[in-house]
Amino acid sequence: SVTGTLRMDAQQGLVPDLTVTSRNALLVSRPDLVASVSSNIKITGSTGGGMSVAGPITIDRAEIMVGGEQSASYPTLEVREINKPGGEATATNVVRPAPAKPPPRAAPQPGAAPVRLALSISAPQAVFVRGRGLDAEMSGQLEVAGTPAAPTVTGGLTMRRGEFTLLGRRLTFRRGVVTLDNLDRIDPRLDFVASTNVQSTTINVEIGGTSRAPTIAVTSVPSLPPDEAMALLLFGKPASGLSAFELAQ
Repeated sequence: SVTGTLRMDAQQGLVPDLTVTSRNALLVSRPDLVASVSSNIKITGSTGGGMSVAGPITIDRAEIMVGGEQSASYPTLEVREINKPGGEATATNVVRPAPAKPPPRAAPQPGAAPVRLALSISAPQAVFVRGRGLDAEMSGQLEVAGTPAAPTVTGGLTMRRGEFTLLGRRLTFRRGVVTLDNLDRIDPRLDFVASTNVQSTTINVEIGGTSRAPTIAVTSVPSLPPDEAMALLLFGKPASGLSAFELAQ
């Protein structure tokens, strides 16, 4: 809902004094991110001197799916056309097209009044990060300034709880951070580390990158090749001691 006033001024142009209120509004709905928010935003200023968008926003619930937009390659379908006017039935290969990329953000018009952001985003709970074996719940606080074309963000989300499951072995995360330093495209950045000790070796599972393009790495202290570290993590023995079935896993 929107309440308030709009008036015209000879020098300042359009002068708004508006309050935009939302309750459990669906803000983003994508394969990799679904988020609903409640807010109480004030829009003030003027088109001549600049606008201000300020106020609190609460993330009621969010689901960040790791790798949610990394879909498998589309299949090639053989289509047989029948009853085609003026010709016999033919078979063609049709490839389903990939989703179109979003259009580039339009640059502001020269001389346009700036829009200044001053948003306080609170996520007390129920921000879930899931997928690729990861299951975590986050909370935190963000402050958004700058402009809609170039927002600046301070703060982030930290882990309330988190687990990682790999071939039936469950690890508890010792670090989990989600940052939103790139709000112009809303692609959360991930920084998760889970560790365990196997035969005097510390095995780390690190999840980085972004929700759209995550990276998963297995490292160890002392340093071992990734396959050796993975063998210790899953089976508690070096790769040279694995059976054929264990190697396949």
